Amino acid sequence: MEKMKRTLRVLFGQAGPWAAQFWLDVALLALAALCLAAGVAVLARPEWTRRADIADFNQGIAAYQAAPAPGVSPAEKARRYLEKAVSGSKDPALKALALYNLGTTTGRDALEDIRTVRAAYAAEGRQEDPSNVTLTAARQQVSEAMVKLAEAVRLDPSLDDAKYNLELLAREPAEQEISGQRYAPGEVDKGY
Repeated sequence: MEKMKRTLRVLFGQAGPWAAQFWLDVALLALAALCLAAGVAVLARPEWTRRADIADFNQGIAAYQAAPAPGVSPAEKARRYLEKAVSGSKDPALKALALYNLGTTTGRDALEDIRTVRAAYAAEGRQEDPSNVTLTAARQQVSEAMVKLAEAVRLDPSLDDAKYNLELLAREPAEQEISGQRYAPGEVDKGY
């Protein structure tokens, strides 16, 4: 019984000032360990890395830059992620960047289709058929790309590349080259 009383005195600091200090130090160390663990977790994953819209944006850029694989083309996979970023984001700057990349990739692919069809007609020595299904679809894609680029410029008027690409697509898209991706993961302004 005496041993139990002595243990209780040690636990509750009645055994002398050293015991009280010891338990205070243990409590502070435990609290510091918890704070450190929580702080490291917060520092390791800032708020913006947990946002789904930013993850979708970065996955879209990565998919576009990836090597082609069997199945879905990198551009198509990228478009799906970027469209998801646009629809899921409340951040106008991120929406503008995603729309810029959507418009650029859609416009680039449409222009490539137009060039391919025109080259085939030229190789055969025939006049271009305005009812050609591929040309009609490509022209529709050019229109969609222009809408996306215009919306990107509306959301962020400082996107000069989007303005440039929009102007190029507004012209006859016979021999136009539109500029490439402006941003890649880790290089995007405003912490994206």
